[in-house]
Amino acid sequence: MKSSKFPLLLILIWILVVIVSLVAPRFVAATGDGFTRGLNRVGIFLGWQFGAFTVAVVLAIIVWTRLNAGRSIKWLFSIPLLLHLLSVLLVVGFLVYTNMSKPISNAYVPPATPTAVAEALPVEPPVSRETKTYRGIYRSGFEMSHFYSMDGEGPFWLESNDSDWETLQSHFVDGPGRSGGVTVALTMDAYVSDIGSDFGHLGPIEQKIHVVSIDAIRPISQEEFNQVLAAIQK
Repeated sequence: MKSSKFPLLLILIWILVVIVSLVAPRFVAATGDGFTRGLNRVGIFLGWQFGAFTVAVVLAIIVWTRLNAGRSIKWLFSIPLLLHLLSVLLVVGFLVYTNMSKPISNAYVPPATPTAVAEALPVEPPVSRETKTYRGIYRSGFEMSHFYSMDGEGPFWLESNDSDWETLQSHFVDGPGRSGGVTVALTMDAYVSDIGSDFGHLGPIEQKIHVVSIDAIRPISQEEFNQVLAAIQK
C-alpha cells in the first residue's frame, strides 16, 4: 500500500472507532444501582474513545514523519488528534474551574458575650418503634420503594438495614433503561414512622416502613403484583 493512502485508511479507521464509541453503549444493558447505574456504559464509551485517540496519535506521527506533503495537509490529518486534545483540555479546565470557584467559607467567631438568650430548638417527637408483622407486596425501582400491606395499607416507603436490603436486591430483575427493579411478596417484622417533607416529590406517600427482619420472601411477576394490588385496594 502506498504511503499516501495509509493516512486515509487511518482516517477511516478513526471515524469508525468514534462512531462505535457512540453507538456501542446503547446496545449494552445498564448495570448497577442508584447513582452507579449505567457506569458500565461509560466505561465502554471511554474504552473506544481511547482506541480512537491511539489511532489519531499513530496517524499524526506517520503524517509528520513519513508523508511527503505540505504543512497544511499535515495539519489537516492532525485534526483527529487535536480534537481529542481539545476535549481533554475542556474536561480539565472544567474541573479546575469548579474547584477554584468554590466560595471560601469564613470561620464563625462567636461574640464575647451573648446579647440574648438563644431560643430553644424544636424537639422532634420520638419515632414510635412498635414492631408488628406485615404481609404484603413490594416493588422497587427508579424513585420507587413501595410496600402495600394485605390489609389495604400503603403505599409505604420501605427502608431496611444492609443485610435485609441485600436480601431484597437478590431478587432484582434488570430491565431496559431505568425499568429494572424488585417485585416480591413479603412477610416481615417492621415499624412505621412519618415520612417527613423530604419525599414530597414521590407522590402521596405519608409514612415509611422500617424492616426489622424478613420472615418470608418470594419473587412475583408484574402481572401478579398488579392483580394483588387491585384486590387489596378495593
